[in-house]
Amino acid sequence: MSGININLLPETGYVLINAGSATNDEKTIGVMPASICGRYVEASFYVTFDHTSAAGVVLIESAPSRDYTGTWVTEGTVTWSAIDKAHRVSVNLLSGAMRARISTTVTSGTVTVTAFAATNS
Repeated sequence: MSGININLLPETGYVLINAGSATNDEKTIGVMPASICGRYVEASFYVTFDHTSAAGVVLIESAPSRDYTGTWVTEGTVTWSAIDKAHRVSVNLLSGAMRARISTTVTSGTVTVTAFAATNS
């Protein structure tokens, strides 16, 4: 699977999902750039549901490679709890591939997932 809709914005992070709402849609699965995985020791994923949202679930997942076709490892689950609320999932030791995926449709609104990577050096 290739990375879809990833905007490289070093100062503000990598936008993996931009105002997504549907499940099983290429536009609502964002894979971290290959240049990030294996070079950084931590990533934080900020999941924000907009002010009209009412429900939804986003998974932060990892796999051995970007094109892995099996079931990815769930590193974190973010379930909608309130409008205009930010949630954070942090993952140590980035390797292989990381992605954000809407697993339950976001109703009445959208969700955005932005990732930041960090290293010790």
